[in-house]
Amino acid sequence: MRGVEQLRETFDADWQELISDPIDIGDRVVVRTVWHGVGQGPEMKQESTVVFTVPRKQIFHIELFYDHAAALEAAGLPEQDALAGS
Repeated sequence: MRGVEQLRETFDADWQELISDPIDIGDRVVVRTVWHGVGQGPEMKQESTVVFTVPRKQIFHIELFYDHAAALEAAGLPEQDALAGS
């Protein structure tokens, strides 16, 4: 987490934008996002897919993937199933 904190410190502002509907897979939720950062230098736009493990309605684990298909596989959902649910 310290690496993320250090990166955030380089921006005057940063925010996450959801670019997909969340996909509910039992105790996991998968969502595609774009992380925006503005400040000194060029604007940053980093697309990723996040897999949240949420047992008992509390976030327990967060996995960040730059490959959407790999995120779906890690969550136990084939990509074609995710497309059908979107």
